[in-house]
Amino acid sequence: MRRGPGRTLGALAALVFAYACQHAQPAKTPSPSAASPGAAVLELRTLDDRPAIGLVQRDGDPMAAVAVGVAHDFGSEASLALAELFEARLGRAGFRDVRAQAHGLGVVLSTLVATPADATRFVRAATAALGSPVQEGDRSRGRLRAPRVR
Repeated sequence: MRRGPGRTLGALAALVFAYACQHAQPAKTPSPSAASPGAAVLELRTLDDRPAIGLVQRDGDPMAAVAVGVAHDFGSEASLALAELFEARLGRAGFRDVRAQAHGLGVVLSTLVATPADATRFVRAATAALGSPVQEGDRSRGRLRAPRVR
């Protein structure tokens, strides 16, 4: 597996693409009268050479959410360690309510944001968390008992 700046830049590009889609003009969606009241409207956006992004319109939800996904092939134990590491780093950046979902293929980190400025700040904090090497100060809080990642 290839490591280094190319992989980090690929993850950063996917993160920026997801953020840019939030500000893109929405495609034509079904009218509210066509959907049942309270039902979420789902829109799938695809581009050549990019993963598909699913957008869900959640009526009545007062806050937006932003998320970043990190994929790897080191297994679920590495995902636990990465989830805890990134959750702690984002917490130190001011995002105390980050939700980390670890699984065998990677980790997804998400949080609610009140303003577009908060979303931008999350993108920058996530980019910094992904791009920083693991250091001695990045210790486990003990919530998840994950082994050390090689």
